[in-house]
Amino acid sequence: MQGLTIKLLVLLLPLTLFALEGKVIKVTDGDTVNILTPENRTIKIRMYGIDAPEKKQAFGNASRKNLADLCAAQNATVQENGRDRYARVVGVVTCNGVEANRKQVQDGYAWAYMQYGGKEYASDEADARAAERGLWHDANPTAPWEWRKRPKEDKK
Repeated sequence: MQGLTIKLLVLLLPLTLFALEGKVIKVTDGDTVNILTPENRTIKIRMYGIDAPEKKQAFGNASRKNLADLCAAQNATVQENGRDRYARVVGVVTCNGVEANRKQVQDGYAWAYMQYGGKEYASDEADARAAERGLWHDANPTAPWEWRKRPKEDKK
């Protein structure tokens, strides 16, 4: 029994070491929030496994609003999953007991970002597409990674 307890602790320890807690003080867009930790540190979080429309892109404001309705001014837990090339924490954000990453995809305001761990959200995206929720109401929405490749003059 003692051996099993030690093994469980060893398995769960990394989860507790990389969990952040704080209040969401800013919702930048549909996949990025800032939290203020109890130590008074502001940390920018890029949500793991999803990609939401950019601010100037169709559904960009709706995506940001959907995330803000769930998380703005709420306490959040972030399961850290590393850092991105901009040194932002990448993680799974939970607000009010709801996993915000998954909720954004379920509501049709983000894609499952397959290149970056989004496979776990693929069925949520398929369901949102089938129900034409959020951006899937559009007949042919442009994925953010495709939109970002466009020339600047095409993004106005």
